Amino acid sequence: MLSVVAAVSLALAGVWQGAASAPLLAAYDRLDLDAMRRSAAALSVGEVGARLDSSDPDTRRATILASPAARDPWVHLPKLAALAGGWQRDQAVAATEAAGHIARTLSPEHVELHEIEADRISAAARAWASVAQRADRWPDVRVAAMAIVAQLDAALLAQPDPPRWLHALDDPDPAVRRAAAELMPDPVPSSARARLGRAVIEDADPDVVWAAAQSLCAGLAHGDDSAGAVAALGAPGLARVAQLASDDDLAQRAPAAVLDAARCLAASPAHRRALTALEQRVARP
Repeated sequence: MLSVVAAVSLALAGVWQGAASAPLLAAYDRLDLDAMRRSAAALSVGEVGARLDSSDPDTRRATILASPAARDPWVHLPKLAALAGGWQRDQAVAATEAAGHIARTLSPEHVELHEIEADRISAAARAWASVAQRADRWPDVRVAAMAIVAQLDAALLAQPDPPRWLHALDDPDPAVRRAAAELMPDPVPSSARARLGRAVIEDADPDVVWAAAQSLCAGLAHGDDSAGAVAALGAPGLARVAQLASDDDLAQRAPAAVLDAARCLAASPAHRRALTALEQRVARP
């Protein structure tokens, strides 16, 4: 008798879940994102979690897309990280975009106001850090995962020293190395300066070089001591920045990165000529 009752209960649960998912799936079929979000907001945290675990791909994808509008959406960050770790690229990208949206809403004030446990945010950060560290993930997914972790660290006012992504400057993928440089805290702690200086000197990708130089030199704009940044670059690093400043493809580089890197040239009397030439070529952002 018990097995029959259990079977009936499971069948009824399946029918109930299918009925509850109907508005969300109907909105998904219509590509009506606003209606999807309203449907997700009407579900409990457990119901959203169950749909993220669904074996039905449409239910799963619809829930991923609508998850930022769910109640306490930050609860779902670990599950979204698991979905981003799968082998369906469209699902991984959708999960990463949804998690990015959720993470951007988590300010320290939001965490305090809603009494979100720091351990939960830390667990979500670990889950997304695992995605970012996987070399078998698509570069755009890894870079977005790195940014999500940075947002979660900021929500907890966490400033790891050395910086969390310092090791990623050694990653084989230039997009990951560039993100690692761009996500450095400002001001850059002394523990990261030497490695950033080495990236400026040795990295083969110009965008990585500019990002690393920007992280080192941006602090000079608000009164940081230039000696530490200039010393980390040394003569070879300053020469590399000056050389890239004369390249024909300079206009393709991020203007803010170029101008921040130029602050170190300005602090070095030996490179004032390169700085003057650079100022004439780069449009201010």
